[in-house]
Amino acid sequence: MSENNNSQQDPEEKTINLADKKKESNTKEVTRIDDYISNIHNANDGKTMSDQIEEPKDAELIPKSSITPEIIDKSESSEPENVEIKPEIIDKSESSEPENAEIKPETHGDLEKQKTSETSKSKGEKIQSQKKEELREKVKLSGHTVPTEPGWHIKMNKKGFTLPKALRENLHPDQDFFLVQKGYELHFYMINEEDVPNLDLIKKKKQKSGKGKKKGKSAKIPEGPQPEWGKYFLFEFEENNKVQEILDSAFKKFTFIPPNIQEGMDIIKYVLVSFIKSSRMNDARLRQTVLFFLCDIIEKFDLPNLIDFIKEKIVNEIKSRYLYQLGLNQLAYTSFKTKRYEKAQEFILASMKDIEKYTESETYAIMDSFKNLVVKLTRNVGFLIPQDQLLPIRDSLKEYLVKMEDKDYKIQIVDLLDKMGFTDEAYNIAEEILNSLPEESTSREEIKEIMKELSTKSI
Repeated sequence: MSENNNSQQDPEEKTINLADKKKESNTKEVTRIDDYISNIHNANDGKTMSDQIEEPKDAELIPKSSITPEIIDKSESSEPENVEIKPEIIDKSESSEPENAEIKPETHGDLEKQKTSETSKSKGEKIQSQKKEELREKVKLSGHTVPTEPGWHIKMNKKGFTLPKALRENLHPDQDFFLVQKGYELHFYMINEEDVPNLDLIKKKKQKSGKGKKKGKSAKIPEGPQPEWGKYFLFEFEENNKVQEILDSAFKKFTFIPPNIQEGMDIIKYVLVSFIKSSRMNDARLRQTVLFFLCDIIEKFDLPNLIDFIKEKIVNEIKSRYLYQLGLNQLAYTSFKTKRYEKAQEFILASMKDIEKYTESETYAIMDSFKNLVVKLTRNVGFLIPQDQLLPIRDSLKEYLVKMEDKDYKIQIVDLLDKMGFTDEAYNIAEEILNSLPEESTSREEIKEIMKELSTKSI
């Protein structure tokens, strides 16, 4: 029974007994060492232990101060003698890199992916840093011209260039500019709004959508009339892409049989209310776009009653003279197409009345306005407007002819009369111009060539 009791002894008691035994053995060992040292003293007549200890051969490498007769207490040693280290004491699970560990295929693949992603990131960072360095280098110009005229020093910001306040105060808030880059120089030109169609504009690149067309499948051509966005959007304005999407939904309402006019017009009214920005130029361009869109709806679906809506709600609200005239010209053409001649005459007279507001010094604007009107009405060769409907334009041009002295403007009037079918009168005016020129004038050959072309046409 006693053996069984000993075997069933509490583990904590076992640990305490082992510690006591360890202390006793250490104490006995220290006592033996003390006896041994005292014997050495007696045998050597009081010589110290340090005198009896032979210096090692490499003693010069060891400082003598470090060799002391102090007794080392082995109980304080962190590594006791004759202690067996059992294999199970070492926990292999704690090792971060176990020996001979097999790399599983999926783990190896993950490491390869990680390395690839790290290399791609480092390459991307290098490219970005290179681009930044290139931009910094581009700022440092060489061989450029340093202006000597007085001016302003401006810098780019996130939104572009900001004109100095002193300069802005002397300009109209809606003044148009044309920007040209020539080497290291940027040239700003003040222009009129009607000059824009005649400029060589650098158009913005359209971003390609992520959704590509599937190969092997050709896109279906939709049946029936389709919108012609290039005819409506002559100028950019805020949120024009959203406006196009909404107008597209309105166009579909008119394609129904019969056309869903009410819902289509509700969408148009929504555009005119929601996208007005209280900016003269932006709102004028928006209204011009909607006007051209509705005129195309009228022509494609034969809905002349919508002309009254455009007249009352849109055209008179356009606060740009140039776009206002374009709107009147378009309404006149659409009225002719739908055989609403009275309304067409009304819009022609309104357009010419606006042209009369120009001063005599603005001859360029006068002739440009007449050109836009005549070209709009005569561009479609397949649709001829009765000549008697164009008489007001002819008479107005002849009135301006008397006031003009510039030969080139007179030649423009000859060309416009010919476009409207008044070839005989155009020929007579050309002949008058020829007779007014001196014999040595180089323009005589040009006039003769014009008269030759006019004579070949039926009068």
